[in-house]
Amino acid sequence: MQRSPIGQTGLSISVIAMGCGPVSGLMTGTDTPRQLAVVRQAITSGINWFDTAPGYGDGQSERSLGQCLAICDTHQETQISTKVRVLRSGGESFREQIHGSLRRSLERLGRSSLALLQLHNAITDEPGEQPFSVTPQEVLEPGGIADCMDELREAGLIQAVGLTGTGSTATLMDVVGSGRFQTLQLPLNLLHTLPDADPQPMQILAACQVAGVSVLAIRIFAAGALLGHPPSAHTLKTPFFPLSLYQRDAVQSERMCVGLSMGERVSRAVRFPLSQDSVVAAILGWTKETELMDITQLTKDIPHRYRRSK
Repeated sequence: MQRSPIGQTGLSISVIAMGCGPVSGLMTGTDTPRQLAVVRQAITSGINWFDTAPGYGDGQSERSLGQCLAICDTHQETQISTKVRVLRSGGESFREQIHGSLRRSLERLGRSSLALLQLHNAITDEPGEQPFSVTPQEVLEPGGIADCMDELREAGLIQAVGLTGTGSTATLMDVVGSGRFQTLQLPLNLLHTLPDADPQPMQILAACQVAGVSVLAIRIFAAGALLGHPPSAHTLKTPFFPLSLYQRDAVQSERMCVGLSMGERVSRAVRFPLSQDSVVAAILGWTKETELMDITQLTKDIPHRYRRSK
């Protein structure tokens, strides 16, 4: 599988990466044999990048991934990205939370260092304007979140730092343009090409292109809506990408995908983010080996930067 460089970090990522989040539910569950089979198949297929977070199953995703990789990646050739979400409650400073969160992540994953640590908070003008959101000032001020994450990079515990692309457009663009972060995980899917779509993803994508920030595309199936899947258990309860968003996306998806086979839906959904200049990988979640085999079969002919190569 083709790999893309992540800026000047020295890291490279397979253009399809495995997401270990709660929408698919595989790695946040406890079916260890199935988890191991899927992770092993991913590595065999050329996937070198696994994305997780402490908040995925209250640490279960990291534990599951660590256990699987200890068996099928004994030389630690795969790359792992995880996240940290800072809170204003609890009495710990942001620095204490960031350092402590990474330490616990490393323990669960069984690694001494990781490829990428991403801020898992939205960025807004006012603190808490969106669930758990922080402000650009809190991120960029001296001694702020970016400085704390850089401390971990300088200590050799991580190789790069990144953002989650949620929040208000102007504030996100301010932080993207600061030059402090190498990656941004951005919700990006076919529905964003519709005339009445939220313009934010494409605006943030353009800002990343200017700033030289590598984009990791997430939610490319719109939490399953583009594939006609029912909402996951996670979608029914999360405040971040809630059921109302899924329901809207499901209506739009049926209009957009009328007459398309499942294979055509998957292929078009994967082609779209990989056609964008700033996107280095699409992060997908799946629950069965056969699903991964279908994805790789359907997308094996897609050169990276597909739009450029046409």
